[in-house]
Amino acid sequence: MNTTLKFGLSLFAGALVFSACNGLAKMVKRQSEFSYTVNPNPLEMHGDSVQFSFSGKFAEKLFAKKVTLVATPVIVYAGGKEKALRPITLIGEKGVGNGQKIGYATGGAFSYSSERFAFEPIMRNAKLEVRVTGSASSKTATFEPRSIAQGIMATSLLLKHDEQMVFGNAQLDSETSQTLPDQPLAIKTHIYFDLNQSSVKSSELSSKEMKDFADFLKKLPNNARFESVKISAYASPDGETEKNTDLAKDRAQASVTAMIALFKKQTGKTLTTGKQASDYQTQETLEDWEGFKSLMEQSKMADRDLILRVLTLYKDPNQRRSEIMNLSETYTELKQDILPRLRRSEITLNGKIPAKSRTEIQASILTNPDSLSADELILGGGLESDLQARIRLFQKGEIRFPKDWRMANNLGCMLLLNNQLSEAEGAFKRALSIDPNQPAVLNNLGLCAAKQDRWPEAMDFYKRSGSPESNYNQSIYAIRLGLYSEALQGMGEKPSYNKALAQLLNGNASDAATLLNTLGETPNASIDYLKAIAQMRLSNTNGAMDLLKSATSKDPRLKAYAKDDVEFLKVRDDANFKSLTQ
Repeated sequence: MNTTLKFGLSLFAGALVFSACNGLAKMVKRQSEFSYTVNPNPLEMHGDSVQFSFSGKFAEKLFAKKVTLVATPVIVYAGGKEKALRPITLIGEKGVGNGQKIGYATGGAFSYSSERFAFEPIMRNAKLEVRVTGSASSKTATFEPRSIAQGIMATSLLLKHDEQMVFGNAQLDSETSQTLPDQPLAIKTHIYFDLNQSSVKSSELSSKEMKDFADFLKKLPNNARFESVKISAYASPDGETEKNTDLAKDRAQASVTAMIALFKKQTGKTLTTGKQASDYQTQETLEDWEGFKSLMEQSKMADRDLILRVLTLYKDPNQRRSEIMNLSETYTELKQDILPRLRRSEITLNGKIPAKSRTEIQASILTNPDSLSADELILGGGLESDLQARIRLFQKGEIRFPKDWRMANNLGCMLLLNNQLSEAEGAFKRALSIDPNQPAVLNNLGLCAAKQDRWPEAMDFYKRSGSPESNYNQSIYAIRLGLYSEALQGMGEKPSYNKALAQLLNGNASDAATLLNTLGETPNASIDYLKAIAQMRLSNTNGAMDLLKSATSKDPRLKAYAKDDVEFLKVRDDANFKSLTQ
């Protein structure tokens, strides 16, 4: 918004009186012929600072040959405060000293670029003055200060710090569903037998593995459903081949009997699966040669590869069995650790626990939160409206699921909402220790750093995250820096207040107005205010006043703000505007 202003200077009271032949006096008399162009006008804040330029032109036979002018730009703002900037020196063609030369006969032009200076919010209604002093030989004069630009546009101050957190979400049934999938049930246990024996030893039923299996059955919810209970029975390759057929079958049946007793003891009446022989699928392996090879390959025996090469030479099961028995007398580990693990049955349960409804999850949060799975707890946290209750829920969740990054992360999000920044950052760091490359957590740590003005650290976290939310958050910082085009690149397609602000600041008032209209009618005064600015830039004054009226009615504090806003400079003398800002 470049504006050419006539810079009519009059002699300041108390200045010297010059004779008609004095060159400085002639310039004073013709001061109305000085002209300047200021860019931008009004001045504009970018990032946290202001910079501007202006140029001027002197007509032919205007700038006296021996005259020197020193022009000092001064920012004058609220409370009588001033900020003088670097001056510019202009000298006539026969003048002495350094400065931009201006010809007498031909006239001439000059240009000036200010240094950047820090913006303060009270500068919004500032004015730019140029204060000039002149000298010629021993004579001096001070000219009256003149205003050449009014106000500093600081629309970027309307930025909303709505940086986006990222929650760790529950794994829903599908992208479009808001329900959890059924929880799969899959667990295995083993029963081990003595050589050539099929009876289940009491020590096997009291082993740690079997106790864990029994505890699993005991804790099953009443709505658990099994798809299959499989028992695979094996005979080790060191047993007699002709006996292994019956041995594997007998081990399978003995395991079925043991499992029926265990299911009847540990599960409730509503769980009927596993309590009768017809519930079981059995399979027998006469001699587990493949299992033997697998265990040997996993062992740390020095000669394991040699043993396997030797045994593969024997295709006949009886010959191989005989060789295994011979080797087991030589290798203690083979006899005591490998072969006993092959004399077994493997019990596999497959099924599911039907997903709880949202109503059931909400009820469980109140009555028995420890019964909830990780996904149910996360979904339940989203259904809870009380912030303190959500904090307590995820605190318990972090204890129950210490290896699930979502619990510490979501606790951090709740603490942030509760303005507990330090505690939130600690929770995010715990989540990152579980999953060091988790985009959600990296984004949230960046947000914590940004809130503490640790911007380089914040940007590093955002870039490492690479999530859509972190791209948006980087755009917020880009607006702060005055990089409006860059900000728009990271804001995606979703309409938002800040995206409209970036479009407006980037010179796209029409796009900003269109986007703001897609947000619909809201009680948000800021949206109406930004709409009013967009309409001012589109020269729709009546529309701007209607929107400003709506904004100030929703938030009366905007009256004082609008009064000093350079966006409304053109209508400051308008009666309607004055009534809206009183």
